[in-house]
Order: sequence, then structure tokens, then C-alpha cells
Amino acid sequence: MISKKQLFFVALIMGFAQLVEGNTMNNAVDLQEDAYITQTINAWQTYMNTKTNWRELVGDVVPKHTGNGAIYELPNFLNRPNESFAVCDMRELLISEPHYHPDNDIEIYFVLEGSARVVVGNNEHCVNKGDVVIIPSNTAHFTIPNDEFVMGIVNTPPFKFESYIVVNQTNSDVNFDYEHFIELTMQCNAKEKIW
Repeated sequence: MISKKQLFFVALIMGFAQLVEGNTMNNAVDLQEDAYITQTINAWQTYMNTKTNWRELVGDVVPKHTGNGAIYELPNFLNRPNESFAVCDMRELLISEPHYHPDNDIEIYFVLEGSARVVVGNNEHCVNKGDVVIIPSNTAHFTIPNDEFVMGIVNTPPFKFESYIVVNQTNSDVNFDYEHFIELTMQCNAKEKIW
């Protein structure tokens, strides 16, 4: 089960602080989406907690090497409709490729090992094993891995390559600041991990 602290962390990233604090929200669709996301997190986190480590999840699957590290595309072990699952190994990566997912695509990170700084839009979050991060649609994001960083990723709807849009210039529509990204990249290239 997701802890209250983790849910609050997730809520802050998604802007759901009102829901976590017990305030009512006026939009029934937002409440439905919030409930679905919470159920998704609880289901996948419960499943992942049954595994001793991430290598048990990936088995003998051969990863795809991407701008986000080694991606192990895995079956939807829970058979939950409208979701896909992968494990992302960033242990050999200094910084991931900034990108976003359009429309109603939501990505959920489950930190399985290590720590990192995840940049979601204009917000930076330090994450550790056990943390959960929700990436809303139309929001640029990238990761600065540190200390053996590996995460499980759930996409809803299921991941499609055409829904992976790289950003390489400032774009306020998806909250991406290219200059800030370059600054962080330069710090990583100088082997200065920022915390």
C-alpha cells in the first residue's frame, strides 16, 4: 500500500494536494481520475513489493537502450486494462532525455533502487527507493540518476512510441526550460551530482 507520505508526495506533483488534505474537489471527473491513479499505484506497488529485487521482475527480457537508459518492456502482470509496465535501468546514465506524453497519457514512476532527481515541468524532486512519482500528460520531464537508480514505470493508457515526444528547446506549453536542462547537464558532465 502507498503510505500517506508517499501519497502526499505524489499529490504535490500532480497538484492533488486538496484531495490528500481532505478538501472536496468540485469536478467529479478529477475525483474519478484521482481514484483511478491511487488504485493503480496501490495495485502495482503491492505487486512490486512481492519481488525481492528488480532483476526478478525483468528475468531474461532483453532491454532496449534508449535516451532514458535500458528499458525492459514487460507484460502487464496484473492484467489491468489500459496500462503497460516496464522497468527502466538508469545506472549507466548521467541524465535522461527530456520528453513528454500528450493528451491523457499519464506515467507513474516507482523507485525500485537507488536515488535520483526527477524534474517534472519546472519542479525538481529528490526521490529514493519506495517513492512514487506521477507525470501528468503534456508535462516535460527528465531524470538525473544517482546511486544505482532503477524504476518501474506504468503508463496509462499503454505506452506507444508516438506518444513519446522529445523536447530540445524551451516550450512553455509543456513547462520545459531548455537553459535549465543544459545547466543541469553541464553539472552532470562535470560529475557534480546536484542534491
